[in-house]
Amino acid sequence: MSAKDNEPATKGDIAHLDVKIDGLETKIHGLETKIDGLETKTDGLETKIDRLEVKTDRLEVKTDKIWNEVVNTWTRMDRMEERLVARMDAGFDRVTQVLDSFAAKMESYARETVIIPKTLDAHGEQLRDHERRIAAVESSRDG
Repeated sequence: MSAKDNEPATKGDIAHLDVKIDGLETKIHGLETKIDGLETKTDGLETKIDRLEVKTDRLEVKTDKIWNEVVNTWTRMDRMEERLVARMDAGFDRVTQVLDSFAAKMESYARETVIIPKTLDAHGEQLRDHERRIAAVESSRDG
């Protein structure tokens, strides 16, 4: 330690320290003001975050409701599709039966169109033969 460090403080030294302390106090007060402003801003942010959380929760509830509706709609659509396919299958079966029946009738008509002319020709020939015999019988009776 030097001899100067052991000397008593003068009024000027004390006044100089008082000025420095006042400056520090002013700076501390400024920092406290800034900290208070930051705390206010932080509180505002917390409030906004709380409101966002509430909105997010509401959106989640709405999203869940929408998702449930989508699932219900898909389920109903699947059931409708199954019923429609069953009805279409039944309709196709009915159409197939009608077509098979129609085809069978057409085959029968086709056979008849082949057989009937031959039968008619045979009957016609038989009638002509009968007419000749009847004419022969009648001419033998008359003569």
